Amino acid sequence: MELQQETLKFSIIVPVYKVEAYIRTCLESLLSQTYHNMEIILVDDGSPDACGAICDQYASTDDRIKVIHKANGGLVSARKAGAAVCTGDYVLNVDSDDYISHDLLSELARIIEQHHPDVITFDGYAFSEHQKRPLGGTVPTGFYQGAEMDRIRSVLIHDQNYEVAVVYGIVFAAVRRELYLQHQQIVPDFIRVGEDLAVTGPLFVACDSVYVSDLRGYFYRNAPQSIMHTFRVDEIQQILYVSQHLAANMPSSYQTKIDGYVMLRYVDFLDRGIYLKSYKEYKQLVRDTAYPEIIHSIQRVSCQRGKFMRKFAFYLVRNGYYNLFWLLRKIKKRKGI
Repeated sequence: MELQQETLKFSIIVPVYKVEAYIRTCLESLLSQTYHNMEIILVDDGSPDACGAICDQYASTDDRIKVIHKANGGLVSARKAGAAVCTGDYVLNVDSDDYISHDLLSELARIIEQHHPDVITFDGYAFSEHQKRPLGGTVPTGFYQGAEMDRIRSVLIHDQNYEVAVVYGIVFAAVRRELYLQHQQIVPDFIRVGEDLAVTGPLFVACDSVYVSDLRGYFYRNAPQSIMHTFRVDEIQQILYVSQHLAANMPSSYQTKIDGYVMLRYVDFLDRGIYLKSYKEYKQLVRDTAYPEIIHSIQRVSCQRGKFMRKFAFYLVRNGYYNLFWLLRKIKKRKGI
């Protein structure tokens, strides 16, 4: 797409915190885009390393870059700060330890020019030092609007087999600015796990059209220090925060899906708990995190669909057989399954 045809403007929000080793790779991928009509909003969320200075350095060389320096408030707070000043037609989010393909914006602009959707989703890869694997949902590529949106809404959060059908990571979507602002700004700052779904769940219900693309333009870094690779007891409270936010901002018909989300996240949490040294510690972990709201959601979840091992895990947790769950996961770990 030629520069003179670039009437559409993208806003790219990049929250920045303790990513000194990776931020240049991220910024270079944005600045090397074949589509040029964009603004890059770097939100230095009180990063204690050199990230703030790096942001300022890049801003001094390209007037498309805006830098916001603020006290640390977490990812949601940083995204809100960026959203408050963005001026583009569509908004993307890029995490500062990730990067995007050089032609992603050009491809998105082409789709927007043809279909004018509220949201465009795309896929990507998760990568680490030793491996790369594809990320994406199972909804067929195409333009969805009107009654066809029911195909999207029916598989939000997870499908009937508890698989991700619509990728709900906000970094895998370009969203009309007004729609994005509406749903990002109502997410509480204290949500620090599941903050993407807190935006995209209600957003997909509210939007009128979605284009599901087959672009693989986002590269997600599996960093050991990322939130998803840590183990914290307060994560369970975070699961409750997200489920409460979804219940308050989505139709009541989604309660079953929200309960399924709670189950999936709680099983994942307990699964990571097998790295504790003893079953005694694990048992204490279960006692500390078996909140009544969690138990009520879990007991409402059906165990009839999906892969056998997932159904079995759901059955054990739903019925309180935590000792068998521990044993099963330990066996799987030893066998490398």
